[in-house]
Amino acid sequence: MQDSTFWAREDVIYVNYVDTIIFNPGCDAGTVSTKDNVTARIGFHPTDFECTFTIDADESVHAGDILWQVERPSGVYQIIAEFTPPDVHGKHNQFTSTATGSEFKSRAVLYDVVSSGTNTYTAVFRLNEIKCEDEGNFRCLVGYTTSTGSYNQSSEVSLMVTGIAMNILVALCSLSRCAKLNVK
Repeated sequence: MQDSTFWAREDVIYVNYVDTIIFNPGCDAGTVSTKDNVTARIGFHPTDFECTFTIDADESVHAGDILWQVERPSGVYQIIAEFTPPDVHGKHNQFTSTATGSEFKSRAVLYDVVSSGTNTYTAVFRLNEIKCEDEGNFRCLVGYTTSTGSYNQSSEVSLMVTGIAMNILVALCSLSRCAKLNVK
C-alpha cells in the first residue's frame, strides 16, 4: 500500500496519493465554468481548455489555487498545472513536478490568467500535440478564500480525440500486435 498524507478542513479533504484533491461542492463560493466537451484531432492540433471563474467582493484566489487536473483510469484526478491570478506578482504558472505534470509539460502551454470582465477571469491550458491517450476528463478547480473560510469550485470538460481512418487502423493493428499492415 502507498504512503499517504491526509488532512481535512470543513470544505476540503486532501489525500496525497499523487496530489489528489477531493472537494465539497456544497460550499458557496464564486463560479467556475468550462465547455462540457472538446474534440481534437491526433497530432499537432493545438486545443485550448478554458476555465472561466468569478470572484465575489469578499473572495480572493491565491497563487496555486487555480488548477487544471486530468482524470486517471482509476477515477482519481491528478494535478497537471497550477495558475497564478493576475494580481499576484513574483509567482508564475507552472506544471506540477509530478509525473502527470511532466507528461504534459513538453507539449502544452499555460497562458497567464486574464481578466475577461468585472471580477471574471480565464485560465487557459493549451495542449499543442494531441495523443490518443489524452482522451478523457479534465477538470479546472479554483480555491477561494473568504472571511468565513476556504472553498473550492470546479468544472469538468471531456476531451474526445479523433484521427483519420489510416491512423486508427495502424493504432488498432499495433494494439493487436499485427506483424504487418499493407495499406495501398
